[in-house]
Amino acid sequence: MSEIDTDAMRQRLEEERGRLTAAVQFLERENPGSLEDELGEIAAGNDNHLGDLATATYDRELDEGLEEGAQQTLEDVELALRKLDEGSYDALVLAVAGLDRLGLADRVTVRLTPPEVYPAVGQGALGLECRSDDLPTRHRLEQISDVPTFAATTAERQVLATLHAGCHAPVGVAVTFSDESLTLEAVVLSRDGKQRLVTRQTGPLSDPRGLGNAVAQELLRQGAAPLIEAAEAK
Repeated sequence: MSEIDTDAMRQRLEEERGRLTAAVQFLERENPGSLEDELGEIAAGNDNHLGDLATATYDRELDEGLEEGAQQTLEDVELALRKLDEGSYDALVLAVAGLDRLGLADRVTVRLTPPEVYPAVGQGALGLECRSDDLPTRHRLEQISDVPTFAATTAERQVLATLHAGCHAPVGVAVTFSDESLTLEAVVLSRDGKQRLVTRQTGPLSDPRGLGNAVAQELLRQGAAPLIEAAEAK
């Protein structure tokens, strides 16, 4: 293939990539917190079931003996709750948003909130995507997009991107709003829960990406990179 043909193909590929780049909008966010569901006490030696690595890391931080009896579960919520009712589990740690959407909020017994437990990046948010060149659809999605949720999730996702962390990394975030400003608090934990790095910064609602990057850079300055690498390597 000639050099001219190669250049032309590269240009076409770049044009196609730009056309297919997703435009994302977010609906109003559900409660992003976690909860301890039914028979609520997490303790060493109990048969505790956790949703993911990050949740397990938080709970090991709260109780160093937890790992002896903790397990992750990939079961659907209804099955997990049935096993809890039957006595197969001593406790379940689940996302509040999921139970709310399933009409099971009455099963919540304890809510795990910052500073003990932070939500995962984007937890509780529902994003809608379309092609960037599909202007009519983009316009419709913009009409139903929730501005605070869009700003919060953008800042949170930027934290993860700047940290070069995956979705299972022990990274948590908490966002609050005040007038036209956004406050973002983020935490990075070691896999065993013994090390905790935290930072909190405030920035304009109009620049969530800049705020997320600043928060992540501070965490990196504190030494977040090796904690994330160690957690994701196992």
